[in-house]
Amino acid sequence: MLSWRSSVVAAMSLLMAVFAVPASAQDQVFPDISVDEMVQMMVQWGYPAEVEDLDDGSQVIRSSAAGLNFDVNFFNCGEGKWPRCRDLQWQIAFNPRQPPTLDVINQWNVDWRFARAYLYQGQYVYMEFDLRLTGGVSAETIREYTMSYETLMQEFATHIGW
Repeated sequence: MLSWRSSVVAAMSLLMAVFAVPASAQDQVFPDISVDEMVQMMVQWGYPAEVEDLDDGSQVIRSSAAGLNFDVNFFNCGEGKWPRCRDLQWQIAFNPRQPPTLDVINQWNVDWRFARAYLYQGQYVYMEFDLRLTGGVSAETIREYTMSYETLMQEFATHIGW
């Protein structure tokens, strides 16, 4: 015969099973991600997202927000035709007529903790923002990073006088 405690636990377990709501895609946890999954999420969030195949066999997503073009790069990827990747990087590049000084770039790196900037070949100005998926990251976190990058791009463009 079951004790009253066992009966309560059994009844609660049954109720939880009956009323359980399946997790939505936004609740999904990503220990890694495919290019296609990222494209689907970006489009759902209102960002344009076009995939470009690069010469080295990797892929990049080309997108834009707030009048600025940016890329989403994939690193630490598995093998195969449709690899899953454990690292994402949002990246913007500027080619100004007059590049900012290294002091301006360095000040950005001092003031902004999560986004780094650098001058490439003395002309091109890059600003990047990385997300490591190791251990699992929610779709909501990826969305927040994408939205944060949109804000960072605008701040950086102003910072370098774009």
